[in-house]
Amino acid sequence: SYLGEYVPKSDSRLKWISGFSGSAGEMLILRDSTILFVDSRYTIQAIKETKNTNINVVLSSEESVINYIENNSKKFKNIAYDPWLHSLSKIKHLSNIGTENNIKFIALKDNPIDLIWNSNRENKPKSKIKIHIKKYAGISASDKIKKLCLNLQLLNADTYIITQPDAIAWLLNIRGSDLEHTPIILTRAIIFKNQKIYLFINKSRINKKIKDYFNKEITNIKIYPEDKILDALNKIAKTKNKILINPHTTSYSLANEILKISTNMINPESVES
Repeated sequence: SYLGEYVPKSDSRLKWISGFSGSAGEMLILRDSTILFVDSRYTIQAIKETKNTNINVVLSSEESVINYIENNSKKFKNIAYDPWLHSLSKIKHLSNIGTENNIKFIALKDNPIDLIWNSNRENKPKSKIKIHIKKYAGISASDKIKKLCLNLQLLNADTYIITQPDAIAWLLNIRGSDLEHTPIILTRAIIFKNQKIYLFINKSRINKKIKDYFNKEITNIKIYPEDKILDALNKIAKTKNKILINPHTTSYSLANEILKISTNMINPESVES
């Protein structure tokens, strides 16, 4: 749901349903067939790992899932998707295709795989936050936050939704071990132009050392459970705040929570740098 290439074992839905263990792929499950779209890194691997499953492996550079839907639009009437796993920009693109070809794209409340994957599933990551000290980070978190907020003011934005865990790791100078090969914490944040930050993560993952670090380095930070971000966005959207997002890295679920209420959403590519 963080739209990254690498996911924790608890979210490895593609691997569970298909056997394919690569880090990137998309699957289109039809009533009479299943298609797995992978890039050139994984073509041979995907064919081997899905052997005897009747899954058709397609090289995405030759035909992406979006191209396939366009090229076979007459076959489709309704296509369901998990709105947490697709970006706002992608769903907008698909919706335009749907309008042109009389296809309805349906956002599901529950992921169908989650409804049947109810055994032998790993728990969600619970690694503790660690400090990435300034000696290695180069710039303090407070200085990064100040610079980011200056950029928000230049963009006439009051609030910025940060949905990429690696961006939060960089901004706050924190690390973790939620993923096997990437030292990050899976979390989201909301930052306001006055440097106030909401961080969405289970409080049990923050020890006293991290609390002291936040109080000293970031000062105006509030911690909320990770599942409360929709509530927070709902409240912010009801204000007149201009809300900045990156449409390519923000899930449709998060963006739509704002769009249901507010028209004050702006979406240039990124302001973290």
